[in-house]
Amino acid sequence: MQTTFCIASIGKLSTAVAIGQLPERYLLAFNALVGRSVRGLPAAIADHITFADLLTVTSGLDNTRRPAADARRHGALISREPLQFRPGARFL
Repeated sequence: MQTTFCIASIGKLSTAVAIGQLPERYLLAFNALVGRSVRGLPAAIADHITFADLLTVTSGLDNTRRPAADARRHGALISREPLQFRPGARFL
C-alpha cells in the first residue's frame, strides 16, 4: 500500500529548528550576513541579507517560484533575480 502525504512547507519548520540550534554552538549568528557563510552570492544578497531575514521571510528574495532540482541551480536562480524590497523592510 502506498499513501501520499501532503507535507507542504513542513521542511521549513525542520530547517528553522536546525538553524536555531547553531547559535547555541557558536556556529552561526542570526544577525550574520549570509555572504560570510555562503560563497558565490551577488553583493546585493551576500552583503545585505542576514540569516534572520531568511528565517523570517523578510530577505526581499522572491519566493514565488518553485525551487530548482538542486541547491546549486537554485542558488543560480536566486542570484539572477533582483531583490523585491530592502532586506528586513517587510514580510513577503
